[in-house]
This record gives sequence, structure tokens and C-alpha cells, in this order.
Amino acid sequence: MKEINTCSGVKGWQEAEEIKAKHSRVREGGLIDLSLLIGRLWINKWKGGGLVIVFSLAAMAYTYTLPNTYKVEGIYAPAQNYSGSNMSQLSGIAALAGLNIANSDSNEIDRGIALVNSFPFLEKIITENGLKPYLIAVKEWDKKTGELVWDRDIFDPITNKWALESQEAAGEPSNYEAYKRFKKIFNVSRDVKTGMITVGVEFYSPDLAVQWVDLIVGNLNKHFQERDIERAKRNILYLEKKIQETSLSGMHAIFYSMIEGQTKTLMLAEVDEEYLLEMIVEPRASLVAVSPNRALIIAGAASIALLLFMGFVFVQSVRD
Repeated sequence: MKEINTCSGVKGWQEAEEIKAKHSRVREGGLIDLSLLIGRLWINKWKGGGLVIVFSLAAMAYTYTLPNTYKVEGIYAPAQNYSGSNMSQLSGIAALAGLNIANSDSNEIDRGIALVNSFPFLEKIITENGLKPYLIAVKEWDKKTGELVWDRDIFDPITNKWALESQEAAGEPSNYEAYKRFKKIFNVSRDVKTGMITVGVEFYSPDLAVQWVDLIVGNLNKHFQERDIERAKRNILYLEKKIQETSLSGMHAIFYSMIEGQTKTLMLAEVDEEYLLEMIVEPRASLVAVSPNRALIIAGAASIALLLFMGFVFVQSVRD
């Protein structure tokens, strides 16, 4: 019985040596035999598995050092006002008279999207509402307490003072730096098929993100509202002056009709807060984080470990 075991042990050792010898062979032309490469990978599978596990655990530990961010979005439709429809039939005559009568068409929405992404518009929102410290000095949001975690090496929320050294007074970062930070977390898009506009903010605190979406849309509506109120008042004064200068009764009728349209535009602009964008879906705070994508980071780390292991085995096969 002992002899049989000894023979089988020697035979197993010989087979293992033969497999190793096969794995080290190189075909003519310098090409690695794929079956031999797969065999070598199989022999070292535990090493590869261990490497994948180490990389995955390291990635998991890293992801939990990253702060969560939450995305808030509101959906809006172009507001239904009557400035474009009431004045469309008179727009040609208005152009001849030297007037600029507002149209509530898709061009206004395009202008609004361009404006809301501009530096002057966002700078005004940031400075008037004191958003700069939140954009630059907040590190994360404590979900349990609902409080912000500040980087006090940058800004002290108690004394309300900046600690950074900068060219600005008292070490305060520039408005353009705050604008760049805001642009990274803010997005506005328009659905070509439905015409709906989505305004979103991704930030550490979902509650602040909701406030900022409302702030952006509110200021955008206010901008176009004030613009059209001023324009309508200016047009009415111009038309009244034209009536006094013109003796033709037919032109009087046209000018009075245009004044009526501008008066209606003025009235609607003064009472309608949702002047350019009308809310369809209200922005709501969500406690489900959108970033970091921990599963994706861990999967990426595991993939890198697997590729490194396969590359190492391939290089060893070529050298042997």
C-alpha cells in the first residue's frame, strides 16, 4: 500500500513538472500558446484572487472617505404669457415704427439658458446671497445632524472670516473662483422634443441644493420680468409721442392698438412671478446620494487588479 502511494506521489510530481515545462514553452515566431497562458493563469488563480480582493478593499475604504453629494432637479415649462400672441400681427408695423416688441417664443428660452450660465448672472446670485463660503469652504454634510462640515483652514463660519491668502482683500477668494465652483455643480438643459427645461444642482446638502434651484429660477424670471416691464413702459411712451406727432386717423388706430397690447404685456409682467419659466415638477430634497458611485469605483479597482495580474503572468510567460 505504501509503494502504491509513493508511486502515485512521484507520478503527480512528474505531471506538475510537465505542466510547468509546457507553460514555459514559446512557439516558433515568438507567440505565446493561449492554452498555456490560460493554464498558467489557472495555476496562479489564488494570487490573482488575492490581488483583486486587496484592491477592492482598498477602493472600498477610499470611497468611504469621499463625501456624499445629492442632486436636486426641478422641471419647468415656458410660461404662457400673451406678449407674443397679442403682438404678432403688429410686429411688422412695430419694427417699422422703430419699436422692439418682446416675443415669448423659443428664442426667449434660449436667451434665458445662455443668461443663466453666464458669469454676470451667477456672480450676482453668489454675491447677493452670500454663497461664496458654501461653494469654497464646505467639505461635506452630516446626514445625522443635518449640519455642514466646514474647512476652517479656508473659512471660519463663526467669525465669518476667510483664512486663505489671496490677492483679494482679507484673503477672500475671487468671485470668478466661486463662479467656477458653482458651474461644476449646476446644470440646465432643454428637452428638444417636449421643450421642458431641467434645472439641477448637485451639492453636499440637499436642502441647500433645493434653495439654490429656486434661487436661480426666481432670479431668471425676475430678470425677464423687469426687462419686459421696462420695455413696455418705454414703448408706451414712444407710441403716445407718435400719436401726438401724427395727424392721420388710420395711424392713430394702429398706435392705440399697439398701446393696448403693450399695456396688457405690462399688466401680465407685473402680476406673474413665473414669467419665463413655469414650474412643472417642484425641486425636492433627496437623501439618496448620487456621488460617489462606490460600486463603480470598487468594480474599477477590481478590474485594474485583474488586468495587472494578467499582465504580470503574460510578461512572466514571455520571459520564461
